[in-house]
Amino acid sequence: MEKRQEVQLVEQAKAGDRRAFDRLAVVHRACALTVAFRYTRDRTLAEDVVQVALLNAWNNISHLRDDDKFRSWLSTIVGRAALTALHDVARHPVREITDDAAPDSDSLVPLVDARDAQEEREWAFEQLQSLLVKHVAPQAAAIYSMNQILDLDVEHIAERLKIKPIGVVQQASRARSALRQAVKTLIPGLAADAPSLTRSEKRRIIEQLRLAS
Repeated sequence: MEKRQEVQLVEQAKAGDRRAFDRLAVVHRACALTVAFRYTRDRTLAEDVVQVALLNAWNNISHLRDDDKFRSWLSTIVGRAALTALHDVARHPVREITDDAAPDSDSLVPLVDARDAQEEREWAFEQLQSLLVKHVAPQAAAIYSMNQILDLDVEHIAERLKIKPIGVVQQASRARSALRQAVKTLIPGLAADAPSLTRSEKRRIIEQLRLAS
């Protein structure tokens, strides 16, 4: 599909034309499925992720600022949906990544304490999810998220994503490095995104984000 035609379809979809959006979905479905599979390593789950992501994209099409950036915008939505899906399906015993073969792997810390308020956990999760999708490669993002949010151990993550345990540890380390740079850049604006939280809650989340980076 030519770029000009795609932009026209986006404009029509923004105006409420579902058929126009469905045409965009057909064109970009394969790409979306590839992105979802990079996170989940599971074809069936990836299919489910794409369905959710396309629904989210339709419901939020008016938020797309650049009409010629539909593919990258959709890929971001797919990434967020994939991380959420991994959290929904992965329920295993807790054990942190602690492999001596990985530099700094023992310094990974949970993003939020289980005793924190639900509102705070949800906001912190959204912040981490956004950072991962924007700044970390898909599989590394999935690994870091599964460890930091769900506290899954090396073996469980490796089994879930069908990779070797040492690969889990190495990619978690890479994710940490990428997040370190992202958090340093974005920390100044984080507090303003959570007006419903108290000042002490915002400060604690920001500190946790710094530690997690």
